[in-house]
Amino acid sequence: MPAAAPGDRAALRVGFDAPPSRADRLVLVAAVDPEVHPDADLSGFTDAGIRLRDDSGGELDRLVVSDGRPGETALVLGSFRRRAGGDWDFVLGGKGYRGGLEELVGDFGIQVE
Repeated sequence: MPAAAPGDRAALRVGFDAPPSRADRLVLVAAVDPEVHPDADLSGFTDAGIRLRDDSGGELDRLVVSDGRPGETALVLGSFRRRAGGDWDFVLGGKGYRGGLEELVGDFGIQVE
């Protein structure tokens, strides 16, 4: 994982040519770890954004994402979706979940055991 730039809290490098061709989206989420912070929610998750950078670190764009809300423990920030021609677009999220990651991934048809 690349180092976060000054002012950023985290960084993630994504190669959009890496996912298998059947993958049509990459979903970015924020979540509280209930084992570490059992009483926490995302109400303090505010003024967040996703900064898109090129390979040399130059900023291409900054995408504003939804704030967290009281009682929610997981939040879809947005998703990159593959278009028919192979290009990727960003779609803003905003849906929050009181049931955490388990409820969130369940919305995508993933079963947690």
